[in-house]
Amino acid sequence: MILRQHCDRNTALHEWTDSVAHKHRDRGFTFEAGIGLWVERFEVNAYFSTDVPQLRKIPIRIFDRLLNLFEDAEFDFGGIDMKSRFPGGYSKEEILASIRFMYRKVESEHVYKLIPTADKNFEDLRLMQHFVSRLEHSDWSDTPYHFKEIQDDMTSTLKRLIGVSKRVIAKNNDLLALHFLSAFHLTEVDLKLYGRSPNTRCLLSVDSTLSGHLSLNLGLYRREKGDWDAVELARPNWVARLAGSHDYTRPFLLTDLEEAEYFWNGTGSETSFTSAIKVTSGRNGTCILRPVRNN
Repeated sequence: MILRQHCDRNTALHEWTDSVAHKHRDRGFTFEAGIGLWVERFEVNAYFSTDVPQLRKIPIRIFDRLLNLFEDAEFDFGGIDMKSRFPGGYSKEEILASIRFMYRKVESEHVYKLIPTADKNFEDLRLMQHFVSRLEHSDWSDTPYHFKEIQDDMTSTLKRLIGVSKRVIAKNNDLLALHFLSAFHLTEVDLKLYGRSPNTRCLLSVDSTLSGHLSLNLGLYRREKGDWDAVELARPNWVARLAGSHDYTRPFLLTDLEEAEYFWNGTGSETSFTSAIKVTSGRNGTCILRPVRNN
């Protein structure tokens, strides 16, 4: 809390503390990422599960992604003959304005609804169908953050407060990362604040990337027959350093700690969500993360 009070705003450290320092965990990038993961897994998948996605109600996350398409400098119209559709000329701005006119945002239902008069705009609806269909196979998750961003903010804040040398932090950066992973292991994103079903939970847990580095991953868990089971997730098209080692959690915060060196027995981090974790001394004196159940 002291670091939060004195760190600069709009930094990774401030965003992180926004995510975990409040009772309801309803702000900050961790909350946004957790809600986004739920929306992707359940709302987005359900929306595209039909042969022709319906256009009367479009989930907010999908609609916002559609609007962002037009802001991409590399966006193209995917083979549509726009000149024949708009012989008098067209622009992305005009199409964007038309789409915004056709829909109204309904926060209570987490959707954009087609206004009644837009039902008759058949050409515009066909165009919408084309654009929406292009979103189905896009990556819905942002790439992970790196702990170094938070560490650098901690270093500058501590130096301002007590004059601690940057070398002191650098010398102990592995230990700092281990304690950070341990402290925020099993932090929960409260999905109920988004109006979601209470039988689904979203948790941060220590896990690893495909490259073998320890990370804090986001996962979704559903209650089945009295037990909490991990929900399978789509795997984004990321390089090994960013991608998860399996399909049941997704990396959110990366570290440079190698699982083989810094996790109990050099493996097993993918099952760490079943217990607490602590920092302890390994056989060679190096500090490692160890599941409490192995005591």
